[in-house]
Parts: sequence; C-alpha cells; structure tokens
Amino acid sequence: YNGEALSVAHRHTALIGTLFTRFPRSKARSQAISREHWGIIGAIRDQDEERAASLMEQHVRRAGQHLIET
Repeated sequence: YNGEALSVAHRHTALIGTLFTRFPRSKARSQAISREHWGIIGAIRDQDEERAASLMEQHVRRAGQHLIET
C-alpha cells in the first residue's frame, strides 16, 4: 500500500475521466495504456525506481502525444 500513489491517483481521477470523455481512444490505445500501467506496477513491485520513473515518463509522453493527435 502506497499512500502517496493513492493520493496522486485520487487527485487526477477527475481530470483523466474528463480527458477520456472528450478525447476518445481506440481499443489499441486502451490496450497499450493497460500494458504501460502493468509495466509501471511491475517496476514498482520490483522496487526498480529508475525503470518505474522511465516507464512513467514514457507513459505521460504517449498520453500527451495521443491528445495532440486526437
């Protein structure tokens, strides 16, 4: 249980929900998001801070690129 991670997730849930409503995503993008999340979770579970940070940065960049392209 990571209280800080949970706090971040709660703070951003409304924003992410709004973005998903306004900017549709394909099944392929939804599947990619899931893989990205599981990769991040795996890195955190392995206590690999560098890999987790790198995967999170890639995930945020991809999300931003998706918004630009949509």
